[in-house]
Amino acid sequence: MKDNFDIHSWNLKRYLNEADEVDLKTKEDLEKELESQLEKEFPSINLYASMYGLNSGRVTFRRKGDVAMDIFNEVIAFIEKQGYKVDRSQSDNEFDFDDDRYWYPRIEFKKSDNTKNF
Repeated sequence: MKDNFDIHSWNLKRYLNEADEVDLKTKEDLEKELESQLEKEFPSINLYASMYGLNSGRVTFRRKGDVAMDIFNEVIAFIEKQGYKVDRSQSDNEFDFDDDRYWYPRIEFKKSDNTKNF
């Protein structure tokens, strides 16, 4: 009897189904909630929150310039109070650019219980 089971196809379907389980509306709600909290806490700073899923995301400072370290650390402390763990190796308070790209100051974070890598 020949085995016709395609493990690659099975894994692909499994991964696609897992991706569909992340509810887009829930992700957008998390983004809006975090952005609203950041706006209340830091009204003079233009911040943008984006989630990669339900457990990780990024806060970007919308300014073409470096962010003072004390302000940067205040925002990090606020994000950590919300139950996230900040990945300081991927976070940067400096603005940078080359001919056609801008890199804005950013803070990368994950949920505390899923942060074994940092």
